[in-house]
Amino acid sequence: MKKHLFFAFAMMTALLFASCEGNGPSNSGGGESHSQTGMYVGITGFSDNVVYYNGLAYRYNILTKDNSRDYVAFINSLSMGDATVLYYAVDNNLTYLAGCKFPEDLTSVNIITFTDGLNQGSRALDKKDGNHDYAANDNSYVAAISDKIKNTRVGGLPITAYTIGIRGNDVTGDAAKTFSDNLTKLSSSAENAMEVSNMEEVNAKFKEIAESLYKKSESKDLTITIPMPSENEKERFTFDNVTDATASKCYLEGVYANGALTNIQYVGCMSNSGSRVEEEMAGGVKISFNFENFTDESGNAISTAKMQQWHMEEGQSTWTRNSEFKPTESIVVNEERKTAVVMLILDCSSSLGSDFSKVKAAANNFIKTLAGEINGTDPGTDPGTDPGTDPGTDPGTETTYYIKHPWGSGSDASWAWKAMTKVTDSYYEYTGLWGGVGANINTTASDNGAEWFAESSISGSSNLSIGDQVTFSYYPVIGTLKVKKIGGSSSSKTQVRFKKENAYEYVLAMSVEKFEGEDWIGTEAEYEFGTDAGTSSYYDISSGVLYPMFYYDDGTDSGWHVALDSQSYNFAAGKKYTFICTDDGSNLKFSITIDGNANAPAKVVASKRIAKSELKNMRKVRRQ
Repeated sequence: MKKHLFFAFAMMTALLFASCEGNGPSNSGGGESHSQTGMYVGITGFSDNVVYYNGLAYRYNILTKDNSRDYVAFINSLSMGDATVLYYAVDNNLTYLAGCKFPEDLTSVNIITFTDGLNQGSRALDKKDGNHDYAANDNSYVAAISDKIKNTRVGGLPITAYTIGIRGNDVTGDAAKTFSDNLTKLSSSAENAMEVSNMEEVNAKFKEIAESLYKKSESKDLTITIPMPSENEKERFTFDNVTDATASKCYLEGVYANGALTNIQYVGCMSNSGSRVEEEMAGGVKISFNFENFTDESGNAISTAKMQQWHMEEGQSTWTRNSEFKPTESIVVNEERKTAVVMLILDCSSSLGSDFSKVKAAANNFIKTLAGEINGTDPGTDPGTDPGTDPGTDPGTETTYYIKHPWGSGSDASWAWKAMTKVTDSYYEYTGLWGGVGANINTTASDNGAEWFAESSISGSSNLSIGDQVTFSYYPVIGTLKVKKIGGSSSSKTQVRFKKENAYEYVLAMSVEKFEGEDWIGTEAEYEFGTDAGTSSYYDISSGVLYPMFYYDDGTDSGWHVALDSQSYNFAAGKKYTFICTDDGSNLKFSITIDGNANAPAKVVASKRIAKSELKNMRKVRRQ
């Protein structure tokens, strides 16, 4: 059974820093004690065993932009195993956390768990630790963990636990119920139990949670400067860009009296300053009011970009907007970091397969978001990082890939890692000598967690000889590795290129394939666009009958489809072709052109229009 992908990531406001002894549920408490304000982050990987960032001695460190690379390196070093000790990993971290101490400005304690499988093997590790409290069965084990999540307090604060899970298609019946129960019982609330359907949604949930935690670790004091009002004048400050003060759902309001804003009401927001804030002279006729730790009702920062001031003099009944109030000149937001603890618990079981590299990429992006590198809130944001970009395409997620292969038959024939060149966000290449066997792919030059491609699974490898000059092409979105011999075109060769005219997101790749009957033989050429538009360079392909195909993914359904009514097209030797995809909103149109020159322009030789509503009913083509 393919185990369901379920990532329970335990997020905690302060990160454990010093050592705690013991590594099982029998551990009576931790010994880490912290006094420095910061974002404390820990990472746990689990499969048939459990590993911790920095080992047992320093399970948690304060996360900074500078040391985020150490966290990324740990994530990239994780490797897959054959079991899923989900319960043990979560329970162990809960016990450890309960025995640690954090600064008095602790604002939240969080656990986030991600796994792709039902619990397997946890009670065996309990037995090894000499702990039999949960040994009866898995039901009593997870029930005890659920109670521990609800009842444990760290620095007087409850634990907020999140679970993110992907249920495999074959997880049905009783297994499906167990999957749903796990999501609920390993979460601190029903809304924190999140079932998603693909890795892109996992990335989105990671990003959403990380940004929320980052904001909750901030304390923002809001200082508002205005001309001194009349005595007993009402003041309302709205934050939701309304044209009528009475329509606002996020505002603070008070009465100016005796040198203070009094009887303050907070709607959709809150502050530690309470119902009365004394004025401070701000020069000339202006005064200021300072609101400590001003947030929304969930503790998140509130944007002041659309802030407006309204006033109502004593005896009046309608609000008047102050047109001279300018947020950029009238307000100051003073940011202060608070302490937060975050524990990331990652499933590393072998059933993840090729998705394991995507899990690690999403976790890396999570760490960088917490460090302030992606959401743009940290002044040291890396150049070229696009704030708010989805983790699946963000340049900071996977800046490169590495390939390991026995390079050729000469002096370079030993196994070695080589850095691949990023062609697009989802297409990487390396040129070298063919060594006659498979290859490893990883996000670092490390065997740990590398994905193995056997020679038989590398498209184009069957036509090569050892020592051939080749180009490896890796497509992480669809998880394929291809190899092609380098050589010029001749009159006996055919060439094809791929063109996607619009930057829509559902056609991710196009290819030309070879079949014999219904048996897939190999890929002649392929180009992955991701969500971008563009035109590839020409590829050498064999002449003869080939199948133009495209890879479609609308978020709910994905797979390879044939692009022509006739399914195949007879590519003539010595010709150049362009395989084109266009979109008019409701339909996709695929066409093949024979490319000409100034005297003989391109000529459409085959085409097909496909209604996007029909794609789910189309038969998918099986290929490697």
